[in-house]
Amino acid sequence: MPLLFDLILNELQNIVSGPLAEAFADFLGWASYGALDRGTAYSIAQAVITVLLVLSGGGIGYSTYRLGRYIKSLFVHPATGGRIAFKDKRDGREYETIRIAGRRWMAENLAYMPHVSPCHEQGGIWVYGFHGTDTDAAKATSNYRKYGCLYDHETAKLACPSGWRLPTRADFKALLESTGGAEYETRSLAYYSLKAGGDSGFNALLGGNRVVYNWGGKGPEFEHRERCGDWWSSERSEGGHGLFPGETVGETLHVQIDDGGHFFTDALPVDYGVSIRCVKK
Repeated sequence: MPLLFDLILNELQNIVSGPLAEAFADFLGWASYGALDRGTAYSIAQAVITVLLVLSGGGIGYSTYRLGRYIKSLFVHPATGGRIAFKDKRDGREYETIRIAGRRWMAENLAYMPHVSPCHEQGGIWVYGFHGTDTDAAKATSNYRKYGCLYDHETAKLACPSGWRLPTRADFKALLESTGGAEYETRSLAYYSLKAGGDSGFNALLGGNRVVYNWGGKGPEFEHRERCGDWWSSERSEGGHGLFPGETVGETLHVQIDDGGHFFTDALPVDYGVSIRCVKK
């Protein structure tokens, strides 16, 4: 792999020079000849990338991203793997799943739909862009096939198949930390790993949501597809959050493509329609 190491070092020179660059070159040399086990090498590489992100101003440029991709191609992520299919016995639908950070995650949005409602009705389950009540018609739409369903928080708590559950705050934290970091300076790195086509296999889809309150003063509508996505957690609070003071809100994992792409935990009113990624140990 010497040629690949040369490519990495060329990328590194675009970001930082001096003792840190020399130390990182030594690290790559040790790892290439087996002096470090893969788990240790990956952890050290991840720490170095975090330092580079901070030095580059808190945002991840394309050069830094390519450096991270090169490093991850060298070392098998110790917390990721085991892609298997799971069939939901309730409707026969199959989901691809992936193991990340000791948990098995669905690598697709949940699509269980015993009923469906138009956007203006608080029926608990919606399909983005669909305004009817016929489940067969909803299943025939491209949005359902790609993004699955949107659920309010109360419905979401009962929607996962037997043996699966909604993620907790700790589950989301572990997911972010194992794929790039939950802190502001590193959450762009998590974005490149967790997004559709990213190397973690999580395959996050920007399926938008069903909002009840919007800035135009209109009633409920579907918004933000291909711009952002949210996934419910099991956590909720009565005190409101950010833009929703006084509301009962459910915590979410949020992704958006603005400013180069970010993943972070957020919260939305419990009557919003949000995607689900079920998880289990």
